[in-house]
Amino acid sequence: MDLTTWTDAELVALREKLHAWCLQRQAAKWGNRFWKLIAFIGAFSLIDGIVGIVDIFPDSDQAISILEIILGSAVCLSWYLGDKKFKSNTNFLDKLNDELSRRGHSL
Repeated sequence: MDLTTWTDAELVALREKLHAWCLQRQAAKWGNRFWKLIAFIGAFSLIDGIVGIVDIFPDSDQAISILEIILGSAVCLSWYLGDKKFKSNTNFLDKLNDELSRRGHSL
């Protein structure tokens, strides 16, 4: 995305929105801890489902193991995509700050 063609007002408005979003995400300490706990539980569910499928003693709850694998994979994928989005937004915010400082705006 070429930021040199944007107007100053558009850059400032977008910077304010991204900065508020980043501050809101960083301020929620329990939210971040809860999200990491959910990702850990999802990874545990994924591993437990795999172990349930390849267990030495086959039992009748393979459907539950498959469900654990599916749900654990969904949770891990959503955590990964959310973290990737956060990193992408913070990198874009850095680019916005660089462009605004290059144009002479104080941050």
